[in-house]
Amino acid sequence: MLDIGAKGFAKELIEILLQYSNQGEIFFYDDVNEYEKPYLFDKFRILTTLDEAEDLFKKGDKRFVLGVGNPNIRKLLADKFTEIGG
Repeated sequence: MLDIGAKGFAKELIEILLQYSNQGEIFFYDDVNEYEKPYLFDKFRILTTLDEAEDLFKKGDKRFVLGVGNPNIRKLLADKFTEIGG
């Protein structure tokens, strides 16, 4: 599953995702911020391009959650990630 965002709200979702996403890996997506490591909490890979997200969806796991709070940005991201196969 892809958690879109890798800061505040996206991090808050991780506990819920771990409880209810008992199949497959969990990834984060953030193309805005830079990170020293490509993993959040040294465990969850952070995807940084739409191509990486599209490849993830093509591999079979099309699920994503929106870990951003702004409703306008949420709508934009929902449309964008649905368009690439999520």
